[in-house]
Order: sequence, then C-alpha cells, then structure tokens
Amino acid sequence: MAIRKGNKRAQSNLNLKQQEGLKYLKTKYRKSESKILAIGLEMLLEQEQAGLLIPKLYKR
Repeated sequence: MAIRKGNKRAQSNLNLKQQEGLKYLKTKYRKSESKILAIGLEMLLEQEQAGLLIPKLYKR
C-alpha cells in the first residue's frame, strides 16, 4: 500500500484479538492507538535492520 505524499494516515483492519490488545495497551501506557501502532512499526523496522527474521511476515 502506497501512502500519498503528505498523507501520514494509513487505514488498517484489525481482528478482534488485535483490537482488544490495542485497547489494553492504550489503557496501560496512556497513549493513542495511532501512537502505539507507530511504535510497533518502528520496532519492526529496527528488528528487520538488525537482521532478525520475523516469521509472521514470511507466512503465506
């Protein structure tokens, strides 16, 4: 999915388990849902740059 220049919003569909987890993290850390998702993306990028394999990304 390409994000248009100047548009920093991305639409995502979460299953029920993910929605509950996001709600839990939002309450625990008192951060917005978008901030939590952004932090998760940053962590994923850092793991990828460190050469760690992320099995869920290779599943089909």
